[in-house]
Amino acid sequence: MSKKYLEACRSDEVKLKSYFYCLRTALTGKWIIEKGTVPPVLFSELLVLVDDYTRKKIENLIALKATKGESYEHPNDWELFGFLEKTVLENEEKSKSLRSGRTDKSEMEKIFRKILR
Repeated sequence: MSKKYLEACRSDEVKLKSYFYCLRTALTGKWIIEKGTVPPVLFSELLVLVDDYTRKKIENLIALKATKGESYEHPNDWELFGFLEKTVLENEEKSKSLRSGRTDKSEMEKIFRKILR
């Protein structure tokens, strides 16, 4: 998924929405690889994975996004794009060594049936 969003960000002007889709997928992948747990839902909690300089850039985009509409296109920050590209490639490489989990779906199915009743 990250690769798809990364390609959407490979231009001189980028929709902030696309940047955040790419950031979220890249950082959640990094979280899974580095921490081995389910990533947090809150985007801000993922920012512990990045250095202070990159976090400040992302926080500035968050503040800007709050003031702009969905169709707003922002000049690409090629430095941030480089971080994303590097993270996506690292995630892809490191994910090859992850072992697949064996999920016990019975508990989820019980909860689902309870909700339906």
